[in-house]
Amino acid sequence: MKNPRMLAASGMCGFASAFALVAALAFPATAQEDYSTWAHTKVITLNTSATGANVAGLVGGFQVLVRLTSAHAEIFAQAKANGADLRFRRLPGPSLRYQIERWDSAGQTASIWVRLDTILGNNSTQTFNIYWGKASASDSSNGAKTFDAAGGYQGVWHFNNSLNDATANAINGTDEGSTDIAGAIGRGRDFDGASRITLGNNPAMSSGDADLFTVESWVNWTSIGTSAADRYRCIINHGTTNNADQFFMYARNPSAGGTDPHYSFGYYTGSASNAALGYGIASDAGVWTHVTGVYDGNEWRVYRNGAVAATVAKSGAPVNASADWIIGAWGSSRNFLGSLDEIRFSNKVRSDDWIKLAYETQKTGSTTLTYGATTVPAALQQQTGKQVGFRWVEPSATSLVFRLPAGEGTGLIRISDLRGRTVWAREALLGATETSLIGEHLHAGTYLVRMTVRQSGSADRVWQRRITLGQ
Repeated sequence: MKNPRMLAASGMCGFASAFALVAALAFPATAQEDYSTWAHTKVITLNTSATGANVAGLVGGFQVLVRLTSAHAEIFAQAKANGADLRFRRLPGPSLRYQIERWDSAGQTASIWVRLDTILGNNSTQTFNIYWGKASASDSSNGAKTFDAAGGYQGVWHFNNSLNDATANAINGTDEGSTDIAGAIGRGRDFDGASRITLGNNPAMSSGDADLFTVESWVNWTSIGTSAADRYRCIINHGTTNNADQFFMYARNPSAGGTDPHYSFGYYTGSASNAALGYGIASDAGVWTHVTGVYDGNEWRVYRNGAVAATVAKSGAPVNASADWIIGAWGSSRNFLGSLDEIRFSNKVRSDDWIKLAYETQKTGSTTLTYGATTVPAALQQQTGKQVGFRWVEPSATSLVFRLPAGEGTGLIRISDLRGRTVWAREALLGATETSLIGEHLHAGTYLVRMTVRQSGSADRVWQRRITLGQ
């Protein structure tokens, strides 16, 4: 099996040219809508460079967290109740899938998951748009489409005043004593050392020998004790008795060995165990911490706040117990003491870059996403002829000449068909005087043309029109 940490690097081979990069960013997600009929839009920039998430590789099928706060008061004031008219789009492509986890107009806070098909590493200029302000728009928030089976999701629990699973599997939890509390993202669940949430034994969540999987959670433990009697604080567990097969992720004190508290991710058969032990977590007490476990068929890995904390080579096979899955306990014991949020189970191996991007975009105070000014979506009216205030001329039926202004910076041109597929794209450096860039070999037809001029020290200038050639 190929090392999953190499997947991102090998995947870049198909994105070698600027054309392929732009085409990937415009990959269709859902049916198109006429966004010129929405009243407001705002550009959101995703920064994976060293000044942002500091992620080097390409990440695909990723649910990025969009947080709205009082800084976006106009959205809460102008959008429909519960954000029902919200839309997200990566220009010039169609709508993006999304799920509103939390929408609190009075408190001016919202947590929204937006699925991006492709995110480039070491890039500070990737953008997508949020739209709002259309009274006739219906609610398009959909957890099952955002966290879909094609993306590997088998169970996702946001804990936003609910124990429901966001995926189509609908593995909804049954509460046994946990309580609602402020979470790492929206709301979470608090466990008092005797409570738990049971999930049943749905076959969609298997951990048998042939399976590869990833478990994610936000963890805020109050105490993991000091004695052997209370040394385990289970985050999620499959298996209920000491002499039966079990799969686990938990926080553990060092009473049974080791030098300090640690996170453990692996399995136990009653006579043998195999787990990655991530030490050095004493400072995590009372602090929301992102903990991820990965089994890739070759080794177990546990991650803390986006970085590998420990690995161990595979020994034997991960078990597939016949008991219930449980959040916050091992059977009726080894209960968690503290709070948990955003637990996910996937049947895919998430890469190092994927896990780091998850932490960097979800952590409190994240600056990976930045929000531009609110504007009015441009009406995409039919345009033929010359200039039309757009800095392009039409010399023939099969090509366009773009006039790039003088200065230091770049000009990026994208030409796409009406299905959102990029048919021509180029990026050029600006010069000392006005320069030209020719878009050629275009068939007769109607296209969406977008030109972005980026210059240091000033906001991007964008021109966008729908044009028709050959008429």
